[in-house]
Amino acid sequence: MQSLLPNRQKPQNEWLMFILVFAFCLMLTNILFPPRPNQPNVNINAPIGQNNPADSPPDKPNNKPPENNNQTETLEHSEHSEHSEQTENKIEETNVAPEWITLGSMNPKSKYNMLVTLTNQGAAVVRTELNTERYKDVQEHSGYIGQIVADQNTSDWEALKLGGGVIVQVIGDGTPAQIYGIKIGDRITNVRNLITEKNTQIRNFQDLRNVLLQSKPKEKIRLEIIREGKTIEQDIILEQHPIDVIRPESVTRNYDDYSKLGGLSGVVFDNETKLASDQLSFLTTLLKLDEHKLELPKSLNANNSAYTGIYERDSTMDKELLDLKLRRKAWRVVKKSENEVTFAITLPSYNIEMFKTYYLAQNDEKTTLPNISGAGYHLKLKIEIHNRDSKSHKVAYQLDGPTGLPLEGGWYAQKTGPTWSRFGIRDIVVKFQGNNGQVVPNTLVAMDKVANEWGSTPIEYIGVDSLYFQCTIRPNKPINDETWHEYSMPIRVGERNYNWQTLTNVSFRLMGKEKLLNAGEKFEHEYVVFLGPKSTKLLAEYGLSQTVSYGWFWFVAQPLLWVLQTFNHIGVSYAAAIILLTICVRLLIFPMSRKMIISAMKMAELQPQIQAINEKYKNDMQARSKAINALFKEHNYSPMAGCLPLLIQFPIFIGLYKALSIDPGLYGTPLITKSLRWCVDLSAPDRLFDWSNFWNWIGYPGFNEGQGILTLGPFFNVLPILTIALFLIQQEIMMPPPAPNDEQAKMQRKMMKFMMIFLGLLFFKVPSGLCIYFIASTLFALFERRFIPKPKIKENKNTNTESKIILEKNDNVSDVNSKSKKSKNRRKTITENNENKKPENFIAKWIREIIEKANNERKFEEGRKKKNKDKNKK
Repeated sequence: MQSLLPNRQKPQNEWLMFILVFAFCLMLTNILFPPRPNQPNVNINAPIGQNNPADSPPDKPNNKPPENNNQTETLEHSEHSEHSEQTENKIEETNVAPEWITLGSMNPKSKYNMLVTLTNQGAAVVRTELNTERYKDVQEHSGYIGQIVADQNTSDWEALKLGGGVIVQVIGDGTPAQIYGIKIGDRITNVRNLITEKNTQIRNFQDLRNVLLQSKPKEKIRLEIIREGKTIEQDIILEQHPIDVIRPESVTRNYDDYSKLGGLSGVVFDNETKLASDQLSFLTTLLKLDEHKLELPKSLNANNSAYTGIYERDSTMDKELLDLKLRRKAWRVVKKSENEVTFAITLPSYNIEMFKTYYLAQNDEKTTLPNISGAGYHLKLKIEIHNRDSKSHKVAYQLDGPTGLPLEGGWYAQKTGPTWSRFGIRDIVVKFQGNNGQVVPNTLVAMDKVANEWGSTPIEYIGVDSLYFQCTIRPNKPINDETWHEYSMPIRVGERNYNWQTLTNVSFRLMGKEKLLNAGEKFEHEYVVFLGPKSTKLLAEYGLSQTVSYGWFWFVAQPLLWVLQTFNHIGVSYAAAIILLTICVRLLIFPMSRKMIISAMKMAELQPQIQAINEKYKNDMQARSKAINALFKEHNYSPMAGCLPLLIQFPIFIGLYKALSIDPGLYGTPLITKSLRWCVDLSAPDRLFDWSNFWNWIGYPGFNEGQGILTLGPFFNVLPILTIALFLIQQEIMMPPPAPNDEQAKMQRKMMKFMMIFLGLLFFKVPSGLCIYFIASTLFALFERRFIPKPKIKENKNTNTESKIILEKNDNVSDVNSKSKKSKNRRKTITENNENKKPENFIAKWIREIIEKANNERKFEEGRKKKNKDKNKK
């Protein structure tokens, strides 16, 4: 009998068949069309901060690798595990301990010109130190042991576990630490200065830094070191600090921060109690990976010029795609030698591997750039991306430039450029193919005013330019080859101090074009990185001549600079070369200066007659002007004769100023000797003594920053005062004395003196090399004035009796028919006294005449006032 209940067996079989068919189709679809890896939702139109809301700080360095790499799974690995399972040749994730590497040597006799310190954390350059004797740190006068601490926090953490001290993390070849046998892993616990006999216990990094800051070059110290559980002592002779073209840097909020930039220092990565360092140099990450692309920094289209105080750095500068952390994570070292290191890092989710190679050229090794012959002052930076996957990927990289270039001159330097814009201590220089070189002022980058990124025009070079040093990179490719970059832009990598924004740490960013890498393919780009002084010859060898601006009067500055350098090359010191150059310039313009001096002397001789004419035609301006013109014509005097030579000398003055202010040969060159500790750097003020503590004591610390006319800086300088004193003497001699009744001329004379005092404020921070030029030029002009004979002035027969009386009263210029017995007796007495004296030399005579001239004017003025007072009483 058939059941009246529903038959459920048939529907169950049908559902089972449907599920089996659906699963088979799903498997076939997955095999033929593998699914794309699941990615977080990324809105490319949203700000970069919204794409990664979990903005967690980078991990603290860990010196011990994890016991099981498979248990350590990154965010990207967990999100793309399904894709990884489909990959046949899966690569392992890079997970290594932090490491510090050095290339080159600090030994000036080695085959290298510099010592380069790198870290595998971001595969970045930490510091570059030039080893040539000519380029030393002119602001840091403490002793140098070598930059033995790379990461300040890690050194303190590790030493604290062992009872305190400082653990040596890196040793550079040729440094005092290496020469005297200090080794990586040594723990320094005590320092004794064998000169001062001061003994200091070292508990942490700051203790070691402070004791070294109190030392001096050539002093001998004794280190107490714990090595492999044993305590040993080691004597070390300290040296002078080399110049760091690149170094770690934190924000400079005031002069106290600025003065602590030198000495022993390392990187401060993540610390809540200290200022973290700005980003390191040549950090690299992926700009594009398949359909994902990194957003531009928020600060690119911003403008912070309205903000005062400290404006924080742009945190979106550090953002990366999918939280890759290639800029901070430790890369593994796959190759290392004395001048080459290769770092590598893997992206297991995509089976992509990146390589960065730094190669330090020897001092006789030429670049491989076409038409470039420079040698010894460059690194080669190679970036490679390998596709280890079985499928193709679209990739593009992002490369940042150097940071932390020298800040020497921060409180006194006024850097000039090709325009009238205000430039900073560090600016961006760039040259695109087919165009002239450009300079982007630090002030614009600091205020985020560079509104638009540069386009895809091929770049010939781009770099950061400081006062006397530069770091510039050039793509190592044929000029007509396709461009490597989609965009490039200047960036602000440090905080902006509103009151001292010219010190802002700036760099640039290169964003590469997209490349399609098929399975097993790779691509590489190589750059030549110039790191060195801005010597005109050296820059020309590297094709960077246009990075130096000579201003509008380049046709004057370049020949003068050539003459200065020629004197130095033949063995003349730079101080003597400046004096010889000044003499050459003064001899060249002697015909013009002679005319100007004669014109001034004529004006002085004609002054009494001009005053007489003014008195006679007091109420008739037309007649007065006609009479004065007739007087000038009679004596062959032209007012323009004194102005025209001055106008012709102006381009020479500006050109010479420019030549002296850009020549790196002045950097670190003393006026007399470095052991004198006064005027040890012709590129800086002479710095007679440090008065910064006085201004701090009275509550005016901003005075030491030198930002403004009335903030003169932390040092008292004597050469600018001597320069202004000579200017005043020259003015007293060259300017004609005012007539007795010419109140306007007297007021103008007083105003000129006040202007000289104002000029002294401007000159107070001028480099001592320029002061030497002004002093030598002024002395030469005074000797010219002394030996040029006075022009003979004929007495004007048409001059009335009143003008003759005025002539008689002016003792400085009158020698005409005096009827005053008192005046005759005084001249007679002076003559008799002079006959009884011994013959005086021309310098003594010149000084005596200046004093007599001033006394005569004072006495005549007193007599005139007394006479007017008697008239008023009557």
